[in-house]
Amino acid sequence: MAAPGSTPAAAPGTLILAIFTAIRLVLVLDLIPAALSESLASPALASALVNPLHTVHHLREGNFLLELAASAAGEGNGGGTFDQAYEGMVFHLPPLVLFLFRPTFALVASKDVQDAIIGVVFAVVDLGVALTLYDLACSILLDPTDASRREASLEAIMENRIRPMRAWVFGLVPREAGPRKEYIPAPIVEVRDLPRLCCLLYYCNPVSVLACCGTAVQSLHSLWYLAFLLSLREATKSAPNVPLATFFLSVVSYVELYPVVFLIPIALFIGRTRKSCIGTSVFGQAGIECLIWFALWSGALQALSALLVGDWIGVCSKTYGYVFGFSDLSPNMGMNWYFFIQMFDRFRRFYVVMLSLIPLVFVAPLTIRLRAYPAVLVAAFFLLGTLYKPVQTLHDASIGIVLLLLAPRTLARMGNAALVCICAIPVPASLYLMDYWLWLSTGSGNANYMFFQCLAYNAFLGICTLDFLSSSVKRDKALRLTEKVREKANAVAKAK
Repeated sequence: MAAPGSTPAAAPGTLILAIFTAIRLVLVLDLIPAALSESLASPALASALVNPLHTVHHLREGNFLLELAASAAGEGNGGGTFDQAYEGMVFHLPPLVLFLFRPTFALVASKDVQDAIIGVVFAVVDLGVALTLYDLACSILLDPTDASRREASLEAIMENRIRPMRAWVFGLVPREAGPRKEYIPAPIVEVRDLPRLCCLLYYCNPVSVLACCGTAVQSLHSLWYLAFLLSLREATKSAPNVPLATFFLSVVSYVELYPVVFLIPIALFIGRTRKSCIGTSVFGQAGIECLIWFALWSGALQALSALLVGDWIGVCSKTYGYVFGFSDLSPNMGMNWYFFIQMFDRFRRFYVVMLSLIPLVFVAPLTIRLRAYPAVLVAAFFLLGTLYKPVQTLHDASIGIVLLLLAPRTLARMGNAALVCICAIPVPASLYLMDYWLWLSTGSGNANYMFFQCLAYNAFLGICTLDFLSSSVKRDKALRLTEKVREKANAVAKAK
């Protein structure tokens, strides 16, 4: 919520949210023409939108292995022990995920009814993602902090040559600004409208609609996004809840290891809030507190997993090891699948280690350079993780682009190339679907067709990420320079 005295954000459009919720429910209940339903069930669409491991279909595979083991042991349909789901190389989700979904498979016999129940739940979860994005944006953009007040005061006296070119787009500068008092156009989107824009941009775009409810395999991504955003929301409140924030983050990190890096911006958010409250820097204390709570929650989740399976280390190798070993070479929007199918086996281990560690290489330098801007770190870490994921999806990219709106002062410094690239992303995405059909359905294409579309998509997303990081550094340099000029002017004034 906005702080007292600040301009409140416009509430999300209730009618728009209701319309797109109805669209999701229509897709879930399959109340659409048969031809359209068949098109949405195509494997090409699923490969672009959904990670095949994070689907209800994959959970059914694990549940089937448990039932099969139980039948072989003469136990009827009660289900086997959970380590039996990991025999062979079929099921690769952590055991607690399968444990939580098993009651739905056991209590409801009909697959269609299961799909309807799970689909309705996921539609509600996706609405929760959109509303959490709204709350998070309100906390970051509308609650004044010492850092935001300092930045606003420095921008008011900043020289025109280092002022962000597009600050007027978000209404970040007065209509009359600078030494020459030149005219500044009216804003296109004001900062108070950005929370609603974040909410609607995620919930109403076709990628999130189809990824949540449009494919035949039913993605689990919305659950992980909700937990991730809840962890950030709890950390950005005026009274941060450290145990709850770290719990949600530990849940996401339990499923996918990379989100552990978001412990850094969470600690920065909490430290900045406490500093504004008590007047002293407590980032070190906040970091240690977050680390302790995160370790406790993560240890508890892994302990519960160990109780469900006998060979815990073996299960870890078949879950996290399978993902970060780039064992899944099914086509997706990334380029790793093509890279590894073209590679000689003797080089595979080297590139597995290198490509798994590349996203972690950027964490320390970015934290050191941009530690004053935790919202920038959130968007940067998310986009870098999306670019280097073993299996990329358009769903990841869509929420990463929405997170860029949490840093409007950085967006105001970005160039035209980033805007062009964001608008161009649908082109390789659409051609990817066509080339997938040509290669794997009709047999008239080949893998090179898809590779070039994946290359273009990653190039566009990479340019956006690079421009965002470059603009963040420029923003920091401009503020440092302006602060030095102000200090020098104050010193001269005192001397006189």
